[in-house]
Amino acid sequence: MLGYHLLPTTLGSFEEDIEDGLTSSQFDLNGNLSENDARAGLKNKEEILKIMRKHKCTFDQARLIRQQNLLKKNNIDPLTGLPNDPKFVSFGSVTDQDHGGSASSSS
Repeated sequence: MLGYHLLPTTLGSFEEDIEDGLTSSQFDLNGNLSENDARAGLKNKEEILKIMRKHKCTFDQARLIRQQNLLKKNNIDPLTGLPNDPKFVSFGSVTDQDHGGSASSSS
């Protein structure tokens, strides 16, 4: 079989994830349990737990921090979702002011 496949780093379950505090009203894993979801639980759980311990934050806050870090790592502004590449061109309603610069108008 050609191609790349993700290999699980640790086997787990959604039940273990819930016990570890990796669930919330915004990201509820109880449905996975009630539907007998056979997957091994959440990916990147070790990273989320590390963020929760380091920042003393909730599961949802840790997920947000992780996502913002991924965006920054890929040179994307985590507040706007726009690339930080100076060659980026947008044909829409986004102005320089929306992206942290100053917009000028010549009316």
